[in-house]
Amino acid sequence: MNIKQQKSSLRWGWIVGLAFLLHVPLLILTFLYIQFYSFQINPGFDDQFYQDYAFNSRIWINAALSFPFFLVSCFLWARRLNDHIMNNILIMTVAFVMLDIVSEYIWGGGLEWEHLIAHGAKFLGGYLGVRLT
Repeated sequence: MNIKQQKSSLRWGWIVGLAFLLHVPLLILTFLYIQFYSFQINPGFDDQFYQDYAFNSRIWINAALSFPFFLVSCFLWARRLNDHIMNNILIMTVAFVMLDIVSEYIWGGGLEWEHLIAHGAKFLGGYLGVRLT
């Protein structure tokens, strides 16, 4: 198979759509966790305390939630596709990581070493999701 045939087998609509589709629930669940933490687990502090907690814990929450999200979504996607599954999954994970990096810079976070763990969890979840099929 030559390069032109391999490029055309990538499903760009699915890749970008799934990256966005996975990004939104992870952001919502991160927000809900912070709300739960501030109202149920550790109430009674001022707003700055919770803002600092949200800023410092966002990467770890993302890492904990992204592995199962990517595992399940890539497993389901790999069952549906038959050709060039690994290429599609890896490119979708790269697209998601790029969205994650852009959102970090928009919200003023920047990149830290913890991002390696969070993005590694995404790649590992995607890889294992494909291998489980």
